[in-house]
Amino acid sequence: MPDSKMTDEQILNALRSCGDHIAICDGCPYYGLSDCSLRAKRDIISRFEQLKAENEALNSKLSQSQPLPCKIGDIVYTVTFCFGDGFAANGECISKSGYFMQKIEVTERNLYRICELFRTQKAYFTPEAAKLRLKELSNFGLPFELQGDGE
Repeated sequence: MPDSKMTDEQILNALRSCGDHIAICDGCPYYGLSDCSLRAKRDIISRFEQLKAENEALNSKLSQSQPLPCKIGDIVYTVTFCFGDGFAANGECISKSGYFMQKIEVTERNLYRICELFRTQKAYFTPEAAKLRLKELSNFGLPFELQGDGE
């Protein structure tokens, strides 16, 4: 079937008014033709079939997608590398960089960032799993520290 000649707004107007003897035909591409209702019907069917196919394709993609690894309100433990350059209270310059474990609550604001950390194996549901990852990193000679109520 050829692409619809009617816009979505024209299709909605046709559905509301075509054939009721008080049709509002302003802007209809078939206005004045003897078979205008039949042409409009063909456009409506074509558009419906197109939207149905798009909906099926989106539902197919959605069914193949993976669920998020965590949800809002979960407590997770992240392992990240931080640079900790600064000054001590006595004015001495200190530099303390390395891997840190932090306890974080998943919020609406950080949900997708935390999901990305799970994907890259930098977030865990238990402190034990995060500590195990810190231990693995320390085997490579990288400094680490527990931070932010790491339990």
